[in-house]
Amino acid sequence: AASITQLAPTDAGSKDLVHRDSPQNLTNTAWAYATLSFRHLPLLDAIASASIATITAFEPQNLANPAWAGSNLSVASSPLLSAIAAQALPTLSSFEPQSLANTAWAFSTLGVYHAP
Repeated sequence: AASITQLAPTDAGSKDLVHRDSPQNLTNTAWAYATLSFRHLPLLDAIASASIATITAFEPQNLANPAWAGSNLSVASSPLLSAIAAQALPTLSSFEPQSLANTAWAFSTLGVYHAP
């Protein structure tokens, strides 16, 4: 069986790995690493960068997952959180209760306030 460190991409490969992924793959990867409490900062930075570039394609769950992951790992990417907030505000009525709760919890836990 592979250890978690064997599953992590190399620092150099992180950006290439996530740059071509879909919003769901990006956010599920962030969620999985956070669930394992594994802070791979180069990968998380690459996910944040790729997510910001495609944030308008994100569904509510795709917005909630990276916010929750960052909060769970105590990693706050201000540019990503700002992009999530800007994309979420006009679509809050389409959020499932769990996605809304996870997003609100993440912002609160990280001490992030985003004025409309």
